[in-house]
Amino acid sequence: MPAHSAAEIEQTFQQARQRLNEGLMIKDPESFYLPGNRGMFWFKLKKELATLDVVVVGAEFGAWQTQ
Repeated sequence: MPAHSAAEIEQTFQQARQRLNEGLMIKDPESFYLPGNRGMFWFKLKKELATLDVVVVGAEFGAWQTQ
């Protein structure tokens, strides 16, 4: 969906949040998607949420105590 102003982007963002999406993907309409290739043609627009956006990559088994 094209946006022509910051106000249109904000309105579209709020609609996405109402659908429980975490944000929007913003892209240059002329750009191509290249898997694994980062660039400035596509980016995720998010705002602070009360959730964490993380991936667990390791863990330790055991009891944790405070003294």
